[in-house]
Amino acid sequence: MIKTGKIWHSPLNVYWHIQELTKKVGAEAIENKSGYKSVREARIGAVMALVMFQRMGKPTYVQLYKPDPPDIILMQPSRELKGQLDIVLVEVTSFIGDPKESLLEQLKRTKTKPGIHTLSGEYILVVNVGIGLSVEYKSIKDYLNENNTPFPVWAVQQISSYPDTIAKVVIINPEIYEMNVNVGEAAYLFGKSGWPDVLHTVRVVKKELVRLEKAEKFYQAPWETVNR
Repeated sequence: MIKTGKIWHSPLNVYWHIQELTKKVGAEAIENKSGYKSVREARIGAVMALVMFQRMGKPTYVQLYKPDPPDIILMQPSRELKGQLDIVLVEVTSFIGDPKESLLEQLKRTKTKPGIHTLSGEYILVVNVGIGLSVEYKSIKDYLNENNTPFPVWAVQQISSYPDTIAKVVIINPEIYEMNVNVGEAAYLFGKSGWPDVLHTVRVVKKELVRLEKAEKFYQAPWETVNR
């Protein structure tokens, strides 16, 4: 059982905090230093939330989780059932720097070992692919399907930062689906939808009394509100 925290960040709020942190420490530190692993995970969660919003029209919120797994929890308020929050569990792995093996070899060694299913079907495994790295997705798809991998595997890679931040998202299995996300444009549309920057969940005795409290601003970053 996963006990979620109370504070859920919109993708807009995630990127606002990342921008503020970037002004202080620089983009290179966030991209490469181990101390900013949670920041990179929050960014991946924000991209996934924007993809889900674009593809399904569902506002999606982000929360980091420790100890992992999962690394990230994505939440969608149900439009049909009052008080229901639909949850997606996300585990993150990285393929960055100057790798000595292919992503397929890395996955076989770590997250998707032959005949061993390290995660359940309730998870999405997402790979943070480093800028400029090339990946052969078809061979990974074939392996995952042959291995009967029960969870979807996504890859997220930043392909442009100026003039717009563009992220390439690849859903690898069971079939390959690729899309480019203009982060600024997607975030603008999310904001226009009327959903707030932050949601607070309130636990109560009866399911019908569950409610979401809207907060327009929250000045702690996602990596500062883990499990709260």
